[in-house]
Amino acid sequence: MGVPAPSPPYFCAPKSRIAGLRAALFDLDGTLYDQSSLRAAILLKLSIYVVGHPLSAWQTLRILRSYRKAQEWMRYQDREFGDLAEAQLNRACQWSGADSPRVRQCIREWMEERPTQILMRYRMPFLVEFLEELKNRRFKTAVCSDYPAAAKLQALGILHCFDSVHSAQDAGTQRFKPHPRLLQTALQTLGVSAEEAVYFGDRPQVDGTAAARAGLTFIKISPRLGFKPFLGALAHE
Repeated sequence: MGVPAPSPPYFCAPKSRIAGLRAALFDLDGTLYDQSSLRAAILLKLSIYVVGHPLSAWQTLRILRSYRKAQEWMRYQDREFGDLAEAQLNRACQWSGADSPRVRQCIREWMEERPTQILMRYRMPFLVEFLEELKNRRFKTAVCSDYPAAAKLQALGILHCFDSVHSAQDAGTQRFKPHPRLLQTALQTLGVSAEEAVYFGDRPQVDGTAAARAGLTFIKISPRLGFKPFLGALAHE
């Protein structure tokens, strides 16, 4: 069975005061870079790949869809899965009909290696300036992502900007958002309370609900504006 319908997310407008806050937590995919545009670019590469490798390419598409579907199914199951990464992989194998080595190779190539090669061009507008301003104000910062984030943060040129990086697949977490454990772990690592932090994300029903359940203010990021509105809000503090 799935969990009950998520509670409404709790939002913060760009001009809301951040005086008194000490930390900013960030989702990665769709928040620190434009995920939709990146996926379109990868899909184009995959379409070109189809020409020379039709059978392999169609299997790749089936695997990627199954892997993402497995994640969305798992995030709303009200139970523990043990090793989250292995559980998602096994379900993707089951739904795609591909064996484990093939699924691992596909995920590594098309969701990790190829995206990081072109990720920089999709970095959110004013992201670096915003992170630098947070550091100038002595904010503590963390990334809270469903997947391991270090390689993508390195590709974006911002890994050094964060005090800690957390993944749902970490040993002490093992739950996808909207479960609040990922954000709670980050708060504990940073040594701040939920009332002293804000969470930036792109999906209200996932990131917003996780923030609400952890007691944080949630701010939704727009790919068109990026972090410009929030940089401006900081400037007027």
